[in-house]
Amino acid sequence: MLVDDVEINREILLAILEDTGALLDEARDGEEAVRMFSSNKYDLVLMDLHMPVMDGFSATKRIRASNRPWAKTVPVISVSAESGADLRSKCMDAGITGHLPKPIEINALFATIAKNLANADLLLGA
Repeated sequence: MLVDDVEINREILLAILEDTGALLDEARDGEEAVRMFSSNKYDLVLMDLHMPVMDGFSATKRIRASNRPWAKTVPVISVSAESGADLRSKCMDAGITGHLPKPIEINALFATIAKNLANADLLLGA
């Protein structure tokens, strides 16, 4: 799932990922992401941190607290221009498993996705 309130950001990530064969659902804010997560299974979530209605930190906390069996292990990667000394601890507190700074560097995106999907497989015993 791709979660970002800015349409051009979603379009860029979709264009980068279109040749991978990944099936991506789009959410425009954290509240929509939580609602979609409650009725769909996702292998990975790319989550913007700053959005109207519900931010990425709150959305990730709600996803982690959901009753879906994979809610605790699904990789949630923040995608944000935010940086700073406290970003890592804020992400960890929310249950975010990785971070990609905007603007997105394509090789870093693919490496982060691959690493997190491999880690998720190990957690699930696949």
